[in-house]
Amino acid sequence: MKRRILTANNLNDFQKYLILQEKSKATTKKYFRDAKVFADFAGNEEIRKEIVIAYKEHLRENRSQCELDACKHKQPVCVFRLV
Repeated sequence: MKRRILTANNLNDFQKYLILQEKSKATTKKYFRDAKVFADFAGNEEIRKEIVIAYKEHLRENRSQCELDACKHKQPVCVFRLV
């Protein structure tokens, strides 16, 4: 089974996907930045449910509630479709 690891190519594909979906420049920039932060957090680890849960916990510990609420409205699953 293919390991799902976020790479620079995956992130660039995600950015292209957002552009094709006609997201605004600001939205594309923000989503890409957030995906990059997640990729940095995950490192070379395979993207599994445990990594996502650990990342959400990391966000809870390090971000304000307002930022967390904003994260709920994103569709990070789109990144994983490209992996």
